Amino acid sequence: CYLDATLYAMFAFTNTMDYMLSSPVEGPVNQTIQKTLRESVVNPLRECGFVGAGHMKTLRDLLSRSSTLAGLEDEEKEPEELLNVLFTEIFNIKPLLSFRDGANEISHVNLCQILLERDPHSSTMPHTQDLLTRYFVSQNLFFHTQPDLLLLQVPRSGKDFKLYDTVLPSTELQLGGLCGGVWGSCYICNEKPFMKCPQCYLNQVCFVLSLMK
Repeated sequence: CYLDATLYAMFAFTNTMDYMLSSPVEGPVNQTIQKTLRESVVNPLRECGFVGAGHMKTLRDLLSRSSTLAGLEDEEKEPEELLNVLFTEIFNIKPLLSFRDGANEISHVNLCQILLERDPHSSTMPHTQDLLTRYFVSQNLFFHTQPDLLLLQVPRSGKDFKLYDTVLPSTELQLGGLCGGVWGSCYICNEKPFMKCPQCYLNQVCFVLSLMK
């Protein structure tokens, strides 16, 4: 379930998002949501590694009552939709990420969805770093400001089709080349580039050499 998976990723092995559990919120329903999330979901998840279906149902019902997003009780949603409800409507948190595209237009989001086609040149299992860099290059994106917190959604896989059998998590992410509008150095002459070409950069040889720097 999207709700289970998203909350598990946010709270199971990191306390980065714990400020949501104690920050002031407005309205009795939102306060109840915060208490339910803290005491009935996060606490048992960390203590027992398991959250009962009844607790998740209670949280889902509360979110449905408080949110303007229809279908939270009985429809599948994208993780980004859930995060927007939590951050914007419940906890009143500013968007975590700011992107700038090639036209210098800035967008603000809470989640970076890595939307890619499978690399036809590679038969190996990709790392998160590989997918993130390829996505930014292919979409001509940069971080407008370096993020303090980065939530990623790797390429999805369903019952009948899997883009990748496995995605290996990178223990560290190098974001320097994704900020400021410059893609490192030229892989041929090692000088600072005056322009970038996504088609060239996404060439397997260029891409591998750039990751090795």
